[in-house]
Formats: sequence, structure tokens, C-alpha cells
Amino acid sequence: MMPIKVVLQLLLFALVFTLFTTRQTHGEKDCYRQKLVIKFKCWETIKLGVPYVAPSQECIRLIRRSDMVCICRAITEEDEEEISVAKLLQLADECNKSVPFGTKCGCKYHILYSYSFCSKIVSYIIYVNKYNGVKFVSQLTPFDHHYLRHQGYIHETS
Repeated sequence: MMPIKVVLQLLLFALVFTLFTTRQTHGEKDCYRQKLVIKFKCWETIKLGVPYVAPSQECIRLIRRSDMVCICRAITEEDEEEISVAKLLQLADECNKSVPFGTKCGCKYHILYSYSFCSKIVSYIIYVNKYNGVKFVSQLTPFDHHYLRHQGYIHETS
């Protein structure tokens, strides 16, 4: 029979191993498969580096059935090398599935003024001016700049 000390050590090891290998946190929905389906079915609309394209009816139906908050939380840096979070948020908005203000969507940052940015951009292009507005200095794609201006998040100042 094993001494109690050895049994406790094995139990502790099993607990630590389980904590580090479990992808989901307690209570978190698993929507990684749903995210992959959206990436596939809505690819033409959300792909990075090209202008926004109107979504297909299949894409719209899929977005309307999806939990966009969960999908936003599931977006990784690897996903952001392929898709535009800005386009995904616009798509969700057009399908009446807007992501609430303050929701984490991609990378490490929460949505800023209902719009999500990757940490690589946020860290050096945005600063708050004396009017508590946001000024965008550089590094936005033309699509992102146009979308933000259209939504009223960018106010050109001289």
C-alpha cells in the first residue's frame, strides 16, 4: 500500500496537469467550432487586406444564429493574421447581432468605442487628446479608417 504522502503528491500532480491542459474556463461556452464555420462561410466578407464585400445569405443566416460575443472571445492572434475583426464586427452589426460595448474581441484589448483593435495597432496609433476624443495617427487600413469615420468614431482635427 502506498503511503498517504505519495497518494497526495499524485493527486496534486493530476490536479495541476488538468488545470494546465483544460482549454475552457469554468462556465465558458465552447464556440471554437462555430468560429471556424464562420471563418469558412463568411471568408469573402471578413478576410484581411481587401475591401469589405457584402455577405452571402448563408453567411448572414449563420451570423444570426451565432453567439457573436463568444466568437469574439475565441478570436486568437493567429485568426487576426487572416481575418479583420473590424469587418467581423461590421458584419455582426449588419446582421443585428451587434457585440456589446466592452466585449473582448480578438487579441488582448476590449472594444474601444464599440470597435475592436489588435494590440499591435492600439499600442502606438491612438492617444486621447484634451477633448477626450480619440485621434488616429497611422497604421489603419483604408477600410478601417473609412468604417470608423462613417460610424462617427473618427473626427478629423487640424
